[in-house]
Amino acid sequence: MPSVWTRPAGELHREYIANTEAFYRAAGRAAAAELDGFMRSAALGLWRCSGAVGESEVAAYNALYSKGKEPPSALLWDLTGRVCSAEAPLPPMFLWSLAERDAEQKLDNSRVFVRMVTNLLLSLAAADGELSAAEAEYIRDLSARLEAV
Repeated sequence: MPSVWTRPAGELHREYIANTEAFYRAAGRAAAAELDGFMRSAALGLWRCSGAVGESEVAAYNALYSKGKEPPSALLWDLTGRVCSAEAPLPPMFLWSLAERDAEQKLDNSRVFVRMVTNLLLSLAAADGELSAAEAEYIRDLSARLEAV
């Protein structure tokens, strides 16, 4: 049953674009390809915690692409296999550089990135209409690992 947090794929993509474009304005577009890959990897790990993958997760996964990039075209069977073999993603390489630049220039772009990831993962967790305790724990853990950078 859809919840108030459930987003159709088009709306989720608009949310993704709004978040990533705001991040790119602050931190630069150089990380676009790596960011999309990281978010997809994070989504796979998230859905591994949920215990089920359906068409709503496929639509959500295929909505994770930056402006001007090619959208993914995963199918249910393909995404299910990726979810089953997913591991927790490592912080993306650009985050280390971003954190160093933040420290030197007294900026907070790396923290903006962590908040963006957290917010997007909450929307992705609700793709099936609910946020499970395991998904919430995954989001907390990943956010903590990103903040540790």
